[in-house]
Amino acid sequence: MKLPNVTPELLSTNRPALHAVILALGETRAREWLQYYGGGWVYVPNRDDALAYLRLSLTGSEAGRLIDALEPLLSDHRYVLIPSRITNQAEIREIDVTFPEVEQSLLDSLPPILRAIVKALGYARASEWLQDHGGVNIHIPQHKQKALGLDSDELARLKLVLQPHLDSNNRLSCPKADKLLAKARNACIINNAHRESIAVQARMYKLSSRQITNIRGEAGNYQQVDLFGDMQ
Repeated sequence: MKLPNVTPELLSTNRPALHAVILALGETRAREWLQYYGGGWVYVPNRDDALAYLRLSLTGSEAGRLIDALEPLLSDHRYVLIPSRITNQAEIREIDVTFPEVEQSLLDSLPPILRAIVKALGYARASEWLQDHGGVNIHIPQHKQKALGLDSDELARLKLVLQPHLDSNNRLSCPKADKLLAKARNACIINNAHRESIAVQARMYKLSSRQITNIRGEAGNYQQVDLFGDMQ
């Protein structure tokens, strides 16, 4: 089946359902279709439904591609939540963002949403922020400069990295991750002990020198590989 030509950058900046729509229809046709179907739940008929193309307001070949692309995302009753608009790579590039310094090995060890939050806020700030917001559903406002206890720069970075994880109402379930973050932090401290001093790590993670020393003393409890296996 021949698919429309779409840039990888456009696909990478949009959530899974939009990714599927763009891949199936191409950017221009997807934008047209979203004017009528975006922003709500859409019933996706079976591929063998003779009227599938009419139900989706598409040509026969477009409907077939869209059904195939959305199939992994459908509920038991064949519904899928379609976001209201496509995020352009150009829109993201307009935001001048400087991310905090975070060890790449620490980011790599975290599940996707936690990784995004730590990337946006830095380890110490993310840990503090998650104490108040972890474990609940949160709304990420798209037009406010400050919200969720974050300043304008922090909120801008968080909006950017969480975009692929939001539903059509700009909400997501924020993980509660005290123990997971601490485990990742401790492993990072141990793995980098040979090139970072105790003082540097204490400042980086906002811990005392004694705490860093104690964590380094637990080296036998950690491995220098992916600590969380296939955790997502």
